[in-house]
Amino acid sequence: MEAWVFPQGVIEKFGHFSCSGGAFGPDGRIYVTGHDEPELFVMELPEAGSILNWVDSVPIPAEGQAFDWDPTDPWVLWSVLKRNREVIVGRIDPPVDRK
Repeated sequence: MEAWVFPQGVIEKFGHFSCSGGAFGPDGRIYVTGHDEPELFVMELPEAGSILNWVDSVPIPAEGQAFDWDPTDPWVLWSVLKRNREVIVGRIDPPVDRK
């Protein structure tokens, strides 16, 4: 068993809240959301150490809360817009590697 932590910049983007959800994406990277911003934070496991590598941020059509990848169509994301009780389906662009 291993454990990792978010980089400080991502923790600051979470604001007063925490990570709302996360899942491995079609490219094997880890995608997480906060609670308030319409973006996914793209993470990779570090080669050494315990701090995840923040690769990119990708805009999405809903503010955090909950999401999942469409199992039949890579890069299609199902998300929940909690304030309106809506399920939103959208396609995102694969992230840019900013290493």
